[in-house]
Amino acid sequence: FSGFQATCDGQGVKISLQASNVGENDGAAVPQVYVGYESLKPVVKQLRGFKKVHFAAGASEDIAMELSEFDLSYYDEPTQGWRSAWDKGETVTITVGSSATDVLWTTAVTCDAAAAILSIRK
Repeated sequence: FSGFQATCDGQGVKISLQASNVGENDGAAVPQVYVGYESLKPVVKQLRGFKKVHFAAGASEDIAMELSEFDLSYYDEPTQGWRSAWDKGETVTITVGSSATDVLWTTAVTCDAAAAILSIRK
């Protein structure tokens, strides 16, 4: 995997990357997207997306995934409702890898959903 990018459109986060098959045989890859933020504790991160891609030997494939505001939400016991991490001004850590333990890329995203402001730290 390479060419990782994350952008905010005020509705959620769009993630793009490229997968390449460097082997001599046809194959597949399954990039997985995890999110983490302060209100998830004690959970460190949650799987929020994945995409299986099949490709020929030596081929590359552009992959795009989207996270909605719901993907960045949690159930808030005191208010008895769903809240977005962005509603609380929390930074969301986005991790991409082939599994939860095989992390290939991590970035921190802060997005003001109302103003569509994005701040990414790599």
